[in-house]
Amino acid sequence: MATPNIIWYPMADIIKAYLIEQGVGFDYNTATEWAIATQAAPLKPLNVIVISDEAAEKQYRSIGNGIQEAPVVLITIRSTKQYEGDYKAKEIQEAMDALHRWTWTGDTSEYNQTVMIATANRARGIFPLGQDANKRWVFNLEYSLTIQSIIE
Repeated sequence: MATPNIIWYPMADIIKAYLIEQGVGFDYNTATEWAIATQAAPLKPLNVIVISDEAAEKQYRSIGNGIQEAPVVLITIRSTKQYEGDYKAKEIQEAMDALHRWTWTGDTSEYNQTVMIATANRARGIFPLGQDANKRWVFNLEYSLTIQSIIE
C-alpha cells in the first residue's frame, strides 16, 4: 500500500490534463501546434506549452509528522509570433485562475490515486522573457497549488 499524503504523479502531468480539459492545449505531438509537453522543451512544434515541476512551497501547517507543502508548477509558452504567445499566456492564466476544486484520477500498474486541487494560486503572472536563440518568443507563469485531498 502506498504511503498516504504523497502524490505519486508529477504535478506537471496533472496540470497538463487540466489545461487539455479546458481546451487551452493538446496532448503532446510534434505536429500539433500548442501541444503541451512536460519537464523539458522539445524542439518541435514551434508553438508549444511546457509545464515543469518546481520546488514545493512550504505552507507552515503541520500535517502528520511533517510540514504541508504546496506543489509549484512553471508554465512556459513558446511561440513564433509575440502576439500569439501573449494571447496563449493570457488564455492559460485565465484557465489556471479559474481552477477550483478540480479532481484528477491517475492509474498506473503501481498506483491508483485521485487528487483534488482546491485552488491554483498565481505566484507570478505572465512574465515575458523575450526571444530565445531561435527567435521564438517565450513567456512564463508560475502557480502554487493547494491540494485538498489525496485518495488512494
